[in-house]
Amino acid sequence: MASARKRFLEALRSDDWPGALEGLGEELSRGLVSQAVAALCSQEPITRWRAVEALGFLVSKLVEEDQEASRDVVRRLLWSLNEESGSVGWGAPEALAEILARDKGLAQEFLPIFTSFLKAGLLLRMPPAIAQGFLWGVFRLGELYGDILGKKEILQALASCLLWADPACRGLSALALKRLKALESIPVPASLFDDQGVFTFMDKGQLHTMSIAEVMKA
Repeated sequence: MASARKRFLEALRSDDWPGALEGLGEELSRGLVSQAVAALCSQEPITRWRAVEALGFLVSKLVEEDQEASRDVVRRLLWSLNEESGSVGWGAPEALAEILARDKGLAQEFLPIFTSFLKAGLLLRMPPAIAQGFLWGVFRLGELYGDILGKKEILQALASCLLWADPACRGLSALALKRLKALESIPVPASLFDDQGVFTFMDKGQLHTMSIAEVMKA
């Protein structure tokens, strides 16, 4: 049997990603899960986003076999966002959101912790790449848990990110607010409608690149 690392890398590079992802689930192991966590740090967007999707898929399968092991994965991702961990937590917010989107039980347990990061004071102090992950996480989870993510304090935090210098943060906050059906109910900087800042994000397994103006006008 091929090593977990080899199998995972082969799947990530496959031209048939959906099929390769399903194949990973057929021989689930903690090694595969660990490989997915490691790939979150990739500098290649397609690799990183496939790792996010793979981790969500694999943990949703792991829940069926070992609930405590699945919780450990979530705790590991949360710990990586803690300054005391000594790591930066690249990709952790996206992976957390994907996991919670795929399993209601884990969402019930860990969504309150995820939302605790969604405060203007915290988001604006994060490295942009980490804030981007949480903003995308709201976008990913918004359709499923709009009643929780649509609370006033979270919407205010998202609105504060519309003014961020980082274009991906501006774009992702606009996407998240639009998914929560809140973009039209808050004051929006007029400059966003002509904002040509470009960013890349995943939606339904596909990578998209858009300008902020395109998001605002969609």
